[in-house]
Amino acid sequence: MDKSRADRPRIVIVGAGISGLVVASMLEDVPADVLVLEQVIAPGRKSVFPGIVSASDLRAIGLNLDLDQALPVARIAHVAPNGAVSGTDRTRGDWFAIEHGHLLDALRASVVSRGAAYMPNVTVTGFLWDQGIVSGLQGDDGQAYPADVVVLADEASPRLAEGLGLRPDWSPSELMHLGKRRYAADPVMVRERLGGGTDGYEVMSVTQAASWGSPGWGLVIPAPDSITVDVAMSLEEAMVSTRHISEYLDEIERQPVIRDRIAGLSLESYVTEVVPTGGFDSRNSFHVDGVVVASDLVGVTNPLNRDGLSSNLAVCHAVARTIANAVANDDYRSISLRQYSASVVDDVISPVDAARRKDKALRARPPWQWASKADLFPAIRGVTTGPKSATLSGMSDSGILQRLRGVGRIPGVRRHAPGEYDE
Repeated sequence: MDKSRADRPRIVIVGAGISGLVVASMLEDVPADVLVLEQVIAPGRKSVFPGIVSASDLRAIGLNLDLDQALPVARIAHVAPNGAVSGTDRTRGDWFAIEHGHLLDALRASVVSRGAAYMPNVTVTGFLWDQGIVSGLQGDDGQAYPADVVVLADEASPRLAEGLGLRPDWSPSELMHLGKRRYAADPVMVRERLGGGTDGYEVMSVTQAASWGSPGWGLVIPAPDSITVDVAMSLEEAMVSTRHISEYLDEIERQPVIRDRIAGLSLESYVTEVVPTGGFDSRNSFHVDGVVVASDLVGVTNPLNRDGLSSNLAVCHAVARTIANAVANDDYRSISLRQYSASVVDDVISPVDAARRKDKALRARPPWQWASKADLFPAIRGVTTGPKSATLSGMSDSGILQRLRGVGRIPGVRRHAPGEYDE
């Protein structure tokens, strides 16, 4: 990017997570000043849990394939409820296991090298306003951050979106409850327990009822100095069954094949949270004057594998394309930014809704389970079999986003706003 000039538009991205940094990387050629703000991280909170990325995803965000701390995935081992294990060998090195923090470090360095500014330890407390339109942000440091466009990305407080009417009213069926346990292990032990031959490592996937026969899912993922067990179940099922996610974690870890992988290891970190994953009643607007939302609130997150970039890349690309057009037209009003919401609906939400209308069984399963990372799970009906990555247009096959792109937009079932009723 060129040096800052007083007349250049200002793009401020709230949140230095995957979405925020990817959007910043995609704005490299836009004649604007880009600033990424990262909130104050509470003591003890670390992004140490690993996830899986593909080579095409890494290339799409401008990273090399020789990332430090990234382990090549050579084999997927599927663990059935009865304990039986069936393996799927990778025929080419296109997947990597990497800790969230290491991926963020690499992406942050890449973004800064391209000219974007990065400012840590700034928690946004509110918006600046000009004649009823957002004109910037207020930080807890007392500093004002003027902006022509604000991007609310990962790690942005949901209250910011809520204050603008951009926080969807997710139902429990559209939220996933997840838990992650990270066990410390030295590199030799990781290789012994999750080695996938000479070419890489093994990832284990688990498909097992979480409660009363309802589906639940899990992953066992290696890292250079740890082994992590991730599980997810529908929040609705957790509420109805009053079963905590830790109980499901315990059950998965009692599987003999999983127990052998973590036996004798020390628990190092544990996290549980609720993540929106989208659904049949997805909200169809993600922007207002001067603001777009590109965080988990869009509802395309894979709760088990937070580093899975697939649908997130489609969303980030739509943000960058919309901002580029707004800068070119010097117009940051809602009418100019509506291209973004339309892209999310057409490219992400509508294909999911259309597939669910065609196959009612899909309504009982969250989109991330059947619309991405298909070969992490057994090839049952409704699961795509193509490559995992749903990256940018013109790149490799992108799973369901590409397969269903031609279906067209079908109006969704819209959730009532407070006080609103159909006649």
